[in-house]
Amino acid sequence: MKNGKLSHHNEHGYIWTTKCRKCGTEQQIRLGDTSLQEATQAVETINRIPRECPGGYHVEVGGWSYYWSLDLMLQKYAAKLAKTENFILKT
Repeated sequence: MKNGKLSHHNEHGYIWTTKCRKCGTEQQIRLGDTSLQEATQAVETINRIPRECPGGYHVEVGGWSYYWSLDLMLQKYAAKLAKTENFILKT
């Protein structure tokens, strides 16, 4: 997985599956079919939220972008969207 896999599901759109870098629990983040701008804004919001990791092993005041590799998620999502848009333009 190399700390993240972006997949597409017919029902839920794009889903980012990763492992928390601190506790190793698997996390899934549904992107659906949002725009890259919306996904970037969501990451910025998530990154600032003090919360417990869903695995329940630690509480952090922020930094989820690092723990859940959300920057990598945005890079892969941007590449997928560009590939899809390029395909649509060619057909």
